[in-house]
Amino acid sequence: MKGQLTAALAAIRANRLRSALTISIIAIGVTALVGIETAIGALHRQLAGSFGRMGAQRLALVPDLPDPHQEFPRPFSWQEASAFAAGFASFDAPLVSLSAPITPIAVITAGGRRTDPVVQVLAADEAYLAVAGEDLSEGRGFTASESSSGAAICVIGSSLSRKLFGEESAVTGRALNFSGVNYTVVGVLASGGSFFGPGNGNTLILPLAAGRRWLPEETAQWQITLLSDAARGYPESWLLEEARTRMRALRRLAPGAPDDFAIRQSDALLERLSALEEKLSLAALAIGLVTLLGAAVALMNILLVSVKERTGEIGLRKALGERTASIRRQFLTESILIGQLGGAAGIILGLLAGWGVSQVLGGGCPVPWKWLAVALGLCFLISLLAGSLPATRAARLQPVEALRGR
Repeated sequence: MKGQLTAALAAIRANRLRSALTISIIAIGVTALVGIETAIGALHRQLAGSFGRMGAQRLALVPDLPDPHQEFPRPFSWQEASAFAAGFASFDAPLVSLSAPITPIAVITAGGRRTDPVVQVLAADEAYLAVAGEDLSEGRGFTASESSSGAAICVIGSSLSRKLFGEESAVTGRALNFSGVNYTVVGVLASGGSFFGPGNGNTLILPLAAGRRWLPEETAQWQITLLSDAARGYPESWLLEEARTRMRALRRLAPGAPDDFAIRQSDALLERLSALEEKLSLAALAIGLVTLLGAAVALMNILLVSVKERTGEIGLRKALGERTASIRRQFLTESILIGQLGGAAGIILGLLAGWGVSQVLGGGCPVPWKWLAVALGLCFLISLLAGSLPATRAARLQPVEALRGR
């Protein structure tokens, strides 16, 4: 076996270009499979952490379309949203938060620096950070009085902080300007964000009353986020029913009429994410299989050419008494070795690609061990199938005919 492995390596070195191209094709297929699976794992870990920090579950109350003929859902008015939040104000923990997007394309300036028009600006109350699951890297959030009085302060994302203030702290009395109004920075969001939060670091959050000045009353898109906490006696099942009952009353829906709003649960979103992961995994597997099939054809052609070029060598070996099975194993060893080299290269590249995605997401980089085994297994199977025909053809050569064609 050792001699066959040495001979296989010598044959691969003798056909460096063809072998390298085949190994590269195999590596591309495995890279797609492993890279996508690693990225999916990193995305799942990051979102799962955002959904369930500290054991709490978050829910989003959103307008919905009960009538399929209706073109747009009826948004929550300020009166409905504020009355809904006021109904939970007496509880001993923040359960409801209100927010509304002001603009997704703001330009922010500070100290002579100016951003591109990519900054999201939103108005939010004092409970927003806790309920949406947002963490701060420095500073603080809003107080209830600052939220209701319209104080000229703000919380900003980490990317926006770096663009305007570099590596210096943004919460040392620094101010920025949005649409001609100066706001003092009191807090900076941690990198990564949360699923129910803004979602990136180019974010400017204004206190509720201050932000409402920029919102047209008729077209404001009020967003309601809820937090259930079983440890404090507010389980999700209770909050779901309580929120539904209160909002139906505020929307003045008749008994028996369908809800014109929906409550999106974080565990339901995780189920959707899992279903999406399965589809992405199948897509990655399909991409990998198609690429590996192409590699199998290339590998088969290389080995068939190799059999033709080594006809004299094969005839001489058979004339000297080498068995047919030994020659077949020789070519199968070459094929499997090329497949495993391509698989190993693809795994390394795929893990590196997945690691890069995880760094962008700000999460860990899980190793998809199952898919690594699948990738190596596919490489072995493909290379075994691709090498079977050339190996059989080489083993069936007759010594006299092979030496005559030398």
